[in-house]
Amino acid sequence: MFLFDRLHARSGMSLLRSFLLSIPLLLSACAVQSDKPLSTPRYSDRDPRLEGLWRAKTDKDTLYFYIAYGPGAHGSILLFGKDEKGMGAELLDFFVTRTPKHTYLNLITRGEIESGHLHAQKSRMYSFQEYHFSWTGQLVVSAVGGEAFSKAIKEGKLHGKVEQFVITISHTPSERILAFIEGSKPEDVFIKAYSATRIGSP
Repeated sequence: MFLFDRLHARSGMSLLRSFLLSIPLLLSACAVQSDKPLSTPRYSDRDPRLEGLWRAKTDKDTLYFYIAYGPGAHGSILLFGKDEKGMGAELLDFFVTRTPKHTYLNLITRGEIESGHLHAQKSRMYSFQEYHFSWTGQLVVSAVGGEAFSKAIKEGKLHGKVEQFVITISHTPSERILAFIEGSKPEDVFIKAYSATRIGSP
């Protein structure tokens, strides 16, 4: 949701966006953004397993995110890390959609944090991440995207547009988007997973 300036990093925050959405893979598999979440937020429930401080590594960088819930089932994610341009951070809101097959994060951007100040720029678009936990307790996350969405738009199964690195779904009911994802092969709609290790409790 990104949604994001995906391949034009301006700061450490942009690096975090790139990592969260597995941006290196978007050259071959576009991420999806949507003006609708995958389910109605008011029917969401909490997943306390997500809470805490997590660390994830790429080939060159170590990035961190802190997940916490407020009242109810809505939570926030603070992403932070450092690149050659310095520290950067981003704040996102989320809620969980569960199905018999998968569990998803519905993510929406609240803004960037610079010099201790939040520069609010809440997006109207959602991005989606499928997640589960490994037997060792790692959080395994895959961005939702791929050429299957481009094909579905061209065939009229979903409404939206396809750009170079982003697929935007619009004016499509949440139920139809979720049904399409659930009815597809995971390898066709989930971009390659990354893992994160919990290093701090809530």
